[in-house]
Amino acid sequence: MYHVHWLVVSEKARGQGVGGALMADAVRRFVLGPGSIEVVTFGADHPGAVASGARAFYERLGFTPAEATDPGPEGGSRQVYRRSVI
Repeated sequence: MYHVHWLVVSEKARGQGVGGALMADAVRRFVLGPGSIEVVTFGADHPGAVASGARAFYERLGFTPAEATDPGPEGGSRQVYRRSVI
């Protein structure tokens, strides 16, 4: 299991493929399949879920929602996303 701890792209660079390119390069360099990649991001009811675009971003990259996890430090819900790697 590989974990993405934190991935942030500035608002000015969003929508230009920067985040996808960063993830693709990280997977190419560091992930030895088969296995899975896991990331924790905002839960569906978290105010930052829509504003950040994180959930939609990970879904576009082939990640699927898994279980909910402990709330973040601000108290907002969190969701685990996973993607298989061959």
